[in-house]
Amino acid sequence: MSPGLYIIDGALNVTGITATGVTFYIDGTKGGTFGSVDGSNLTAPISGIPGTCTSAGGCNGLLIWDTEVTGKAQQGVAFGPHGSTLTGVLYFPNASLKFHGDTTTTLNADIIAQSYAFDGTINMNDYVLSAGQSPLFMTPTLLE
Repeated sequence: MSPGLYIIDGALNVTGITATGVTFYIDGTKGGTFGSVDGSNLTAPISGIPGTCTSAGGCNGLLIWDTEVTGKAQQGVAFGPHGSTLTGVLYFPNASLKFHGDTTTTLNADIIAQSYAFDGTINMNDYVLSAGQSPLFMTPTLLE
């Protein structure tokens, strides 16, 4: 896949791809939903001002952005990134995430979600925008 912003108005299902510099924007107002990511190596864009978006460059730092709104949030997202490496911010503020990992799953990510749970083995690392920088979110915080 080429770098850029991909607007999803169906189901996002990604299997066996490598993509660097991509943002998947799941447009819940147009019926977009999260499907699955398996066996893939996906990396968010690292150029521009953090949080800015362009169609050709994606959204700096954001890998997957789900726009579900309160009251219409998905009841739960089963996130089975088996054999995948995901690098970037996973932004699902109104969804409950459940990650199904295995020994080949790596998240170099910051996760923003209503709630999340893990089962299996998942290698986790802080997300940094580029080598030598500090993590995007400096202090882990649990909010209720």
